[in-house]
Amino acid sequence: MSLTSLPVQRSPETYMTPQDYDAIEGAVMETVRGRWFLMEFARRNRACELGQMRDALVKLERTVLQRGEARPGRADETENKSAKQRTNSR
Repeated sequence: MSLTSLPVQRSPETYMTPQDYDAIEGAVMETVRGRWFLMEFARRNRACELGQMRDALVKLERTVLQRGEARPGRADETENKSAKQRTNSR
């Protein structure tokens, strides 16, 4: 069973204290395999979060364009000008 298929339990009796978390993290970090696992877990979470972020941005872009509040390319031009001004002021 993979971690992604496990149900998330959020009942009060399952809450962990910061000390509990630190103790478990310390135990896992003691081994090479444990350190690899934590690094791999973090990598997979970042990939998942980036996918969710991309999907949210696509949805936001569609919504803004449907409402006619922005024209394609206009925000990029404004951002480019702002970036150039910030760079030149340094």
